[in-house]
Amino acid sequence: AFLVLALLSWREFPRDQATGVRWPVLLVAGVLGPSITIWLNASEFRLQAALAGQTRARADALRISVLSTAANLLPLPGAVLVRGQSLVAGGATLGRVAAITAGTGLLWLATSFFVGAIGLLANGLGAVGWGAAVAGLVCAGVGARTLATSPSDVVTPPLIGRLLCVEVGITVVSAVRFAVVLYGLGIRVTLFQGMAITVTGALANAAGVFPAGLGLREALTAGVSVLVDLPAAAGYAAAATDRIMGLSVLTLAAVVLMRVPQDVAAPN
Repeated sequence: AFLVLALLSWREFPRDQATGVRWPVLLVAGVLGPSITIWLNASEFRLQAALAGQTRARADALRISVLSTAANLLPLPGAVLVRGQSLVAGGATLGRVAAITAGTGLLWLATSFFVGAIGLLANGLGAVGWGAAVAGLVCAGVGARTLATSPSDVVTPPLIGRLLCVEVGITVVSAVRFAVVLYGLGIRVTLFQGMAITVTGALANAAGVFPAGLGLREALTAGVSVLVDLPAAAGYAAAATDRIMGLSVLTLAAVVLMRVPQDVAAPN
């Protein structure tokens, strides 16, 4: 379904509004964007390990993050299972892993809603924007509370703050990636329009029946694109293009990093 809709969106692409595909821009977006995201995901996992009282090398964090992202394409919470198993193997209890996973997910949802709210408000969508902001505030509060009350004596406000900064980075990079891909496809777009789209990733990934939000995120992107004065076909095409380029980089990274031996997590 994802591929069929992608083909239809590319065929119905609003060429009258396009200035031609900018291949160098797409190449940079397709390589640099996913690479930065992978690096940030590894930083996120290292902080999760720190919250569990473990220390992880950068190479090991990269390996676990890449494989967990790939596993997320299965019709189950693959990323949670892979990361959770790695933390448990390092000595963390299931209760601690559950609290860290839930808290991290809520902080990511919070940043997605906050960044999306800024984009929605900038595009004149006051009611929707403020609704997203309230949702972000609730997620941030519950997420921080979940992490603070997790059964760990190493959880500190600075550590939670560092994790929140990483989540902000992941969300902002996602917004920039979408805007740059749209620009590369020849559509004039503003950063605020790209920021508004970030709410779709949060909603799609929250729907566990869709592996990694496959297809659902793109469909939601098409809908939100109309709200921010972008053609629906352009929104879906850009989201699908970004997805395919990201999976290509992820595949190459997985082939390399899966050969890296997994280190035994060292307690702090």
